[in-house]
Amino acid sequence: MTNTTIRIAISSLPDYLDRSRMDAILDDIEITIADEGGVYGTVSADSNLINIEVPTGQLVDAAAALAEAKYI
Repeated sequence: MTNTTIRIAISSLPDYLDRSRMDAILDDIEITIADEGGVYGTVSADSNLINIEVPTGQLVDAAAALAEAKYI
C-alpha cells in the first residue's frame, strides 16, 4: 500500500496550541485522524514541519479530520 505525507508548517498551527508541547500536539493529531477519520498513520515533526504519513486511499478522510479540528 502506498502512503502520502501531509505536511503542516508549525508556524501555521492555531494560536491556542502550545508549541512548546510538540509531543502533545503530535499525539492529538494522531488521535484526531484515528477517531474522527478512521485513519491510522504516523505523525512526526522537525523544527519547521509536522509530517503526517497516511495510506493514500485514506488521504481525503485524514484531511477532512484535520480540517474539522482546525489543524489545516
